[in-house]
Amino acid sequence: MLIDRIKKLVSCTKKLIRRIKKLVSRIKKLVSRKEKLVSSINKLVSRTEKLVSSINKLVSRIKKLVSCTKKLVSRIKKLVKQRKNIENNFINPISKMKNCCLFILCCIFNVSLFAQISFTNLPNQPPDNIISIVTDPTNNDVYAAATLKVIKSSNNGTSWTVTANTGTLNLNLIYFTAAGQLYAGTDKSNTNSVGLIKYNNATNVWSEVLGSPQDITAIVEDNSGNLILGTGTTGNYTLSNPINKSTGFYYYNIVANTFTAINSGLPNVPTYSVFPFIKSLVKNTTGTIYAATYGNGVLKWNGTLWSIFGTGLSNNNVNTLKLNTNDSLYAGTDAGVSVVSNAGTAWSNVSIGLPASKPVRIITIDATGKIYAGLGFYHYQLGNMAGDIFTSANNGTSWQNANAGYVGGVIYALLAHSSGNIFAGSAGIWKSANSGGLWAYAMTGVKLANQTMKMVKSSSGDIFVLCKNNPLG
Repeated sequence: MLIDRIKKLVSCTKKLIRRIKKLVSRIKKLVSRKEKLVSSINKLVSRTEKLVSSINKLVSRIKKLVSCTKKLVSRIKKLVKQRKNIENNFINPISKMKNCCLFILCCIFNVSLFAQISFTNLPNQPPDNIISIVTDPTNNDVYAAATLKVIKSSNNGTSWTVTANTGTLNLNLIYFTAAGQLYAGTDKSNTNSVGLIKYNNATNVWSEVLGSPQDITAIVEDNSGNLILGTGTTGNYTLSNPINKSTGFYYYNIVANTFTAINSGLPNVPTYSVFPFIKSLVKNTTGTIYAATYGNGVLKWNGTLWSIFGTGLSNNNVNTLKLNTNDSLYAGTDAGVSVVSNAGTAWSNVSIGLPASKPVRIITIDATGKIYAGLGFYHYQLGNMAGDIFTSANNGTSWQNANAGYVGGVIYALLAHSSGNIFAGSAGIWKSANSGGLWAYAMTGVKLANQTMKMVKSSSGDIFVLCKNNPLG
């Protein structure tokens, strides 16, 4: 019996020990959780203390800002009060004679202050756009037109001088007659609002041709020595697709000094009831006159009537015309170059190598027959601001880029000079002495700064200048 009791007691003791172990295990887990909780609480307390510190710093800064703001407001009030005092002194000087001495003192101070201010031209200012370059047929001098002035070179572009004030706000082109008379087409002159002016080289004077129409953009001399004038301007100027329009053509009888509209047969711009912008006029060796229009292709004048010339022109927005020595007619359009041979009427697109959608703005041909094309987008077209020069040595069959050395915008003018130099008009004048192989800026002797519209400064200190370009492009 005793043994049985002892066994039961041992068994109970073992059970008790197991329970005690479980209890100890639970106590350990509880202690561990408590320690983790205490650690988390300590971290939270630490973060709270940091947050409180940050808030205190922010409050301190806000107090300083409030203090500075109060001081600024106080200064502004003082300035406003001083301004009112000064205004009162200017507005009612007689009624405030007691402040006369103070007023005189302020005037002397202001004069002294402004007398210390001086302005200096910045070097390398953006040059004005050169929109036309021509040669005097009597002596091979070169003339170039900017938006307001005409410059001249008597040494193949080595140096330039400025001719007299043209008396106009916006030049569009310059043109020499066979006898050496220089004319300029302009939007309108300042005095009598006419569009044609002429230059007297002997007296260095530009004068208005009274009675002439405004907005002259193209000039050509006919076989009788009189002038045919083309006009052009841009309507809806701020739209992405403005109306390029005109009042058509005019015949200028130089001896009689009369201007007659000659618009028989001239078509309207498609979808509009206005005449097209006349971009260029040329005359071939037989005296036939052709006109480039923006929207209606190329027109031909038979002496009494205008008519569409040729078939198959790839693009009817024609910017320029140029004849070679064989009377083949080249047309620079918004989509490349087209050509029609002498006595032909079918246009051929000769644009291999040219950018597909970049307008050809001007064409010239040198004595060897090499063709030069100047390209650039109009301001209302989608495209970059850079201009391009391309050349063709095979009558336009293929073209090669000839931009080496040239860094600029739209090419507005090209001239193949008898000296062998090629001149390009863009932002300033560029010259190539090796048939377009290399270009260099060449406007020594004159500074024709572009019209600055706005200046901004970047955070890095760079200054950017927005210039006003020629309204025609």
